[in-house]
Amino acid sequence: MIRYNYLTQLQPPAPFVNLVVKNPVTGAELNDVPAQLDCAADRTVFPESVVKALGLPQIGTITIGGVGGLSCRCHPTPLIFQFTK
Repeated sequence: MIRYNYLTQLQPPAPFVNLVVKNPVTGAELNDVPAQLDCAADRTVFPESVVKALGLPQIGTITIGGVGGLSCRCHPTPLIFQFTK
């Protein structure tokens, strides 16, 4: 069985993993990026700070809806990520 560490500073606590995140075009990468697991999510979303740090190109604009009718405009981008140990 796979087990994940829970970040107890959040209420309620949530499972987090560390990732290596990479720009598939330039090869630029960030290590040990904390990421919250959400097995019910339809999309993988990263903070804009990660996108800017890697110089990821925007490939469009989409609107994503969330719980309670909340929606936001997001910018898809190519990205490679890997779980670390």
